[in-house]
Parts: sequence; structure tokens; C-alpha cells
Amino acid sequence: MGKVMVVFKIYPEEGTKPQDIMDQLDKVKDIKSAKREPIAFGLEVIKAGALIPDDDNPDRVEKELREKIEGYRDIEQGEATLIS
Repeated sequence: MGKVMVVFKIYPEEGTKPQDIMDQLDKVKDIKSAKREPIAFGLEVIKAGALIPDDDNPDRVEKELREKIEGYRDIEQGEATLIS
């Protein structure tokens, strides 16, 4: 069984600092990395990488993010890469 790295883009809602969201990511056990990335005019998106088994569904991680993280405007799945 292999592993897949799925990147989620988390957009903070207006008035929420990106670091506040990054501090909450430890609530989701599959998230292994996170970084802030500028997108436009001082706005930032958080890219969070989740490492999951290749037979798992990334929608499960997205649902967990939506339930456990506060202060986001939107969460979307990005690219996925087979790790092993």
C-alpha cells in the first residue's frame, strides 16, 4: 500500500490571520506540512499537505478540516502526488 500527498488550499476569511489557521492544523492528524503563500494584494492562502494511504479518500480529510478549523472562507483540494 502506498501513500499520497494531497495539498489543500485554505483561504482565510476576512479579518482572520493566516497564522491563526495554521495554529489549528494540528487538530487534523493527516496534515504533515503547511505554508503560507501570497496570492494577490497582501492576501495569503495556506497550503496544507496531508499524507494519506492511496486507498483512502481525500474528501474525508477535507471534511475533517471543515469541521475542526475555524476562520476559513473556503477549502479546496489541490494537487495529489503518489509518494510511495
